[in-house]
Amino acid sequence: MANVIHHPFRRFTVNVTHARGTWVAECDELGLVTEAGSFDALTERAWQIAPELAAENGLDPANMHLLFQHEQSAPELLAL
Repeated sequence: MANVIHHPFRRFTVNVTHARGTWVAECDELGLVTEAGSFDALTERAWQIAPELAAENGLDPANMHLLFQHEQSAPELLAL
């Protein structure tokens, strides 16, 4: 039987905010800060730069998961 090495993923929480038509993503663990005009564009942009930032921090980007976290209150009701 071959030895199988299991590499668990590393989850990074990306905090998302929205103000005046701009979406902002921040992840202190990766040093990630970026912005975009839509939520979809923001997550795409974060995935473009996160692997490089992970590698620069000595982490394996192949086992990286990003958890995008966005909170809003009733007055902010915003369709994604």
